[in-house]
Amino acid sequence: MILILIIVLHTLLRTTSQTCVLNNVPEEGNWERKLHNYLRCPTYNFEPPNSNNGTNVTITLILKSLSFNTKEEILSFYLWAQMYWYDERLKWDPYQFDNITTTVMMSSQIWIPGLKLINNAIQDDVETFYFTECSVTSSGKVKYTPRISDGVICNTELKNWPYDVQTCQLKFGAWQRGQTIVTFHLNKLASLKTPVKYGQWLVKRHTQDDVNINDTQILLTFVLERQVASLVAIVFYPASILTILTVTTLFLDVRNNTRLWLSIFSLVNHFLFLSVLQEVIPEHTADSPSLIMYYKGSMILSILVLLLTQVLKVLCKKIDKNFFINTITDLASYKYIKYVVLWWDCEEGNNKIWTDFASMLNSFSLYAVIVAYFSMYLGLIPASVTNKVEYLVD
Repeated sequence: MILILIIVLHTLLRTTSQTCVLNNVPEEGNWERKLHNYLRCPTYNFEPPNSNNGTNVTITLILKSLSFNTKEEILSFYLWAQMYWYDERLKWDPYQFDNITTTVMMSSQIWIPGLKLINNAIQDDVETFYFTECSVTSSGKVKYTPRISDGVICNTELKNWPYDVQTCQLKFGAWQRGQTIVTFHLNKLASLKTPVKYGQWLVKRHTQDDVNINDTQILLTFVLERQVASLVAIVFYPASILTILTVTTLFLDVRNNTRLWLSIFSLVNHFLFLSVLQEVIPEHTADSPSLIMYYKGSMILSILVLLLTQVLKVLCKKIDKNFFINTITDLASYKYIKYVVLWWDCEEGNNKIWTDFASMLNSFSLYAVIVAYFSMYLGLIPASVTNKVEYLVD
């Protein structure tokens, strides 16, 4: 009897609890769920809206960040891609769903276009999906804004390093799944009027273009100018110091050991600064910076000055007579020529003739070295290319 009473009470309580369940879901949420059930279809994820005629997608690319690794020649970027298209299958009558005109659906629930980076730094055919929310209106218009973080290979030209300007391109196309045809139409933003700095690079020019070259539909071009403030002390100051050291050496008397030690000091510093530059200069480049050629040319001149110092030192010690040498020194002391020679003091005698001859050789070497440095400066020292970039932008 007691067992029967317990069963009856349990049945009554269970029935009462089912009829008294509170519905905390707002009425609006119920309508939203009904709308999603109405729109959701398993085949929507794979079939495009217009399988036969193709699907047109309007896209706006918004750059958020940029970095350029010149050692690996990889341009890394992060951007937003706002895509808009119409899907007739996602239309509904707002009056049938409590006047709802806009709803949010996950990108995994509907068909979305695939945007492919053609010149990806990692060459593979694996498409990565990042599910995000899509805004859908009652007219069937879909807004989809994926975030894209990737990198492309950008071959560097370092002839004018560190005042180099690099041009990098991002090539985008559509993933073609079977016979699916997706055409992207770029909604161009305003041209870049003010340069934007990302790390040590200044974006001087940024263009977006619609193209139809092979699989490429959208082409983004970046003109990057390196900011050299941090490299001036490492690159240009040593070049000036080494130039002054080499030229100053030729003003000293070879009979003084100071010139010899200064020549050795200049040569050693050339090797040291060249080794430092090798650590700073980007790798994986076909062309060498012209600045390196300046350092190497300066090092060759430093070696020649050191050898010249030893040769002239030997000449200054000679005391034998030589008619040819005597004639040359006499001609050098004639009229205005004597004013361009840095004569070294020496007492009268045969040794003076050789000392004067050594002074002449040293003076002419001095002028030759100055001309060589001036020529290398004009041809090998890179100048700022800001004006050239501004010309390209215009």
